[in-house]
Amino acid sequence: MDNETILRQGMGYVPSDVWDSDMLEFEQEHKKYTLVVKEILEKYDKATNNDFILFIEYLNLMGLVQITSSKEDIIIRIKKEKAAFIPNPESITRARRTNNHKGFGLPTNALVFERRAKRQKILNKYFGGEKWQKEKNENKPNLKQFQ
Repeated sequence: MDNETILRQGMGYVPSDVWDSDMLEFEQEHKKYTLVVKEILEKYDKATNNDFILFIEYLNLMGLVQITSSKEDIIIRIKKEKAAFIPNPESITRARRTNNHKGFGLPTNALVFERRAKRQKILNKYFGGEKWQKEKNENKPNLKQFQ
């Protein structure tokens, strides 16, 4: 069975040559998203506080949607031939977080800033090692009992 079949069916491990090429592709895509998102954050203050607006502005800037508005409605039309090129919204918010980490496009609304900072602190605490370090230390054998 070839590597592509194994990957598509979720079987086995990912060979290192495939993994390396996928990581390189991901890094290139992320850099592209980060540059475009930085441009949007510099131009539109509302996009700094709202990820939905940021995502719609990204799609509009890239020519993937057509936006029209009336007195009561905003209509977002996805161009059929471009639908397959719409990125995952998480990729755009990840690019925003990367820019925020570098000091670009920080939220102008204090409540949004506090909420994001609190959420980031929780994620850092959980994924940053404190939880895992505590569990590791609890399971570590006491060497004094063997002396």
